Parts: sequence; structure tokens; C-alpha cells
Amino acid sequence: MKLSALLLSLIFISGPFSTSEIHRPFEGTVVYSIEYIEVPDGVKGMESMLPQTTSMSISRDLVKVEQEVMGGSQIVIVDNKKKESHILMDMMGQKLDVFLSREEIEAAEKENPEMKIEELDGGKTILGYKCKEALITNPDTGDTQRVFYTEKLEIEHKDFKSLKGFPLEYQTSQQGMKLKMTVIEITKKKLPASHFEVPDGYQQMTMDELTEMMGGN
Repeated sequence: MKLSALLLSLIFISGPFSTSEIHRPFEGTVVYSIEYIEVPDGVKGMESMLPQTTSMSISRDLVKVEQEVMGGSQIVIVDNKKKESHILMDMMGQKLDVFLSREEIEAAEKENPEMKIEELDGGKTILGYKCKEALITNPDTGDTQRVFYTEKLEIEHKDFKSLKGFPLEYQTSQQGMKLKMTVIEITKKKLPASHFEVPDGYQQMTMDELTEMMGGN
């Protein structure tokens, strides 16, 4: 079922395991553009329906990732202190809140290997931030990716824990999709606690229940 494959792909583009753990003092928003290099067969021809940007709001232990897609929206809210996450989907007339518990998040974290980081001589400037270049290797699969990162932003990215900085441009592979993420906007500002609250009107369910609802594909 092509729609099921598309929705599951959307979840993992900005899923809670690719958001950031926050280290003071940065507070504000970071916006990435998304370039789709490869997509699964079930999603081919539907790239225009996928998110073109992703916005990450950051305030201490709280992270909120927002995307517009298919005339609707997808929001991921992460509380790194509680280790809980909500994936909110508002599309096709349905408002769903997929809740992930501490146990589910910790189980997923254990599956992520420690990446090998090789510093390279290259670099570039992105939005005025001088970036260093690194090659990251997954020791389990041997897959590599190039990352351009800055040491001027005190934010730690969960996908790049061994990196001595925050990635402003990188490629990532998730659920059969290969993406290029590039930061296009950085805004430092105070964010109210209400910005990270789950709105009313969403039906809460587990990831297993969502997968079953979509036919298990």
C-alpha cells in the first residue's frame, strides 16, 4: 500500500531518534531544507508530497520538529529529560498522537552503534558559520556520510554524538530513503513552555497500533 509506505517514511524523516539533545545556552529554531536523493519504490513519484523543510525548535530539554506535508502537518515533540516523545500527524481528516515511552526510546538508542568520526581537510561556510568537514562511518554496515559542522552552536545532535559540533549539512539514510539536509535558517529566541505542549483533539496511539491501522506495511 503506497500510502502506508509514504506515511511511515514521513515519521522517520523527523522521528524522535534524529532530533537533538540540548546543551545550554542555545534556545531558538533551526530550519533545514530537505533534498531527496533516493526514495523507496513505494514512495517514488510522490516526492512532492514529502516535506521540503523541517523546523526544529529548541528550549533546554525540549525539542519540537515541524513539517508541512500533503496539505497537513507532522510535529514531533521530544522531552529529553523524561525521555518521552509524541509524533503528531494532522492529515486526511485525522489527528493522531503516536506516543513513544522512555522504554521504547531507550531500546532504540541501544540499537544505534557508536559512529566512527574521521576529520577531513575540507570545509565551507554556511549561514556565516565556518564549518569543518568530517567523514562518519557506521561500524555495523560500513556506510559512510560526509558532514559539515560548526563548533559555534552548543547543540548536540543524537545522530552525531561523537561529532565535536552541530551539523549544518549532512546526508542521512532512513527507512530506505537517502536525504540531504542543509540548514537554511538559525534564529536565537526565547520559546514559551506552551510551544512544546500537545494540542487538544489528537487521538493517542502506539507505533504498533499505527502500523496495524495502515495495514502493517
